[in-house]
Amino acid sequence: MMVKRWHKLALSGAGTIVIFTALVSYFEPSRTPTVAYRDVTGIWTNCNGNTHGVDPKEVVTPSMCAEINRYNEEQSLAALNRLVTVPLTSNQKAAFSDIIFNIGEDKFKHSSMLRLINEGKVMEACKELLRWVYAGGKKLPGLVARRQAEFTICITPT
Repeated sequence: MMVKRWHKLALSGAGTIVIFTALVSYFEPSRTPTVAYRDVTGIWTNCNGNTHGVDPKEVVTPSMCAEINRYNEEQSLAALNRLVTVPLTSNQKAAFSDIIFNIGEDKFKHSSMLRLINEGKVMEACKELLRWVYAGGKKLPGLVARRQAEFTICITPT
């Protein structure tokens, strides 16, 4: 069985940012050339899954994408730190930051997943990751794979 880079990092005890960035780049690869595209739900997207302020006519350079990606990752981690009131492991932070990156802070803020985390039921919250596999009303194989990755990281002790 081939072990993905993000899984190796989680097993090695790498830091939150390293694991989170590996997850994002694996599941949201940059497109070349860096032009906007519509995701499966029709939302204009560029870089590594960025949906904020995307101009469909703008070509974004790789260095601009790197800056946008870094900003979005920082925002996701900041949202996690604002919303979670209990301690989490580095792996749990990486998994929950990745879902925030993917679904947005608002959906995470109002989820049963966050409620479970803040009740100290973190392992139950990890299982909730597996429920977020629909986009546009359809179960998507890519989201199933991503949530399985997040879940695997979430339950891997560090």
